[in-house]
Amino acid sequence: MTPPGCADHRHDAGASSRATDGAHLLSFLPGSCRRRAVPGVAVRGKLRPEGDLPAARPLRDRPWSAGHRQAESAIRRQVRQHVTQVVNAMSLPANVHAALCQGQVIPAMPLALDASRQFDERRQRALIRYYLAAGTGGLAVGVHTTQFAIRDPSIGLLKPVLELAAEVMAAEADAGYIRIAGICGLTGQAVAEAGLAADRGYHAGLLSLAAMKEAEEDALIDHSRAVAERIPVMGFYLQPAVGGRVLGYDFWRRFVEIEQVVAIKIAPFNRYQTIDVLRAVAESGRAGDIA
Repeated sequence: MTPPGCADHRHDAGASSRATDGAHLLSFLPGSCRRRAVPGVAVRGKLRPEGDLPAARPLRDRPWSAGHRQAESAIRRQVRQHVTQVVNAMSLPANVHAALCQGQVIPAMPLALDASRQFDERRQRALIRYYLAAGTGGLAVGVHTTQFAIRDPSIGLLKPVLELAAEVMAAEADAGYIRIAGICGLTGQAVAEAGLAADRGYHAGLLSLAAMKEAEEDALIDHSRAVAERIPVMGFYLQPAVGGRVLGYDFWRRFVEIEQVVAIKIAPFNRYQTIDVLRAVAESGRAGDIA
């Protein structure tokens, strides 16, 4: 939606300046957030780097009409609202974050099938209710070994399973119940899955790097950042003892610098590889933020 006063910036000498002022409101966000937060606030079609933005002049010093001033005020309101929505979408609710940091039992939900090996929605709902009644602190959907195949296009169950679980948790779980969705595949697939989960109310994505076993560290970090732009991320260290790959201290130190990383799940079969993760979190200064 085009903000008021910017329907055709080519014929409005003040539009470029007003759009630049709107970009100033994004200066507190990471660069990736600024680029996608307010696509309509642009200078010559794209947001300019923060350092290139000219200093904003106070409204009272500008030789604009009352209409110009009203248009700018409307733009500023829309920018603030949109930025708030983006920030909220990329962070955990306070009660969920607190519960996660306290430590919770978050089981991986198996897939319920009937005798014909078809998805059994009734029994899947019953299984979720069992976990809720048992006192779990959250549920991870799309991460159990029985659910790896649901991403196969010929099966097409990823969306139905995520939606069913989200529906039951929304209706019957407490507000602080932690909803985790599995995120798999190369970057395109992983970003799409992250968007699907975020749109259905999941709080974080458990990010598997299994599809990128041969990728360089830089590529893994870029991949993780791309996913983190869609949903808060829970890292997953699948160590070599169970079919994963070695990810050393340097990787985890860079990984925890991604602001939307909220937790890391470790398969702790090797104490020294596990300590690499713990050191990275501790030395990043985020030990109180990352579960």
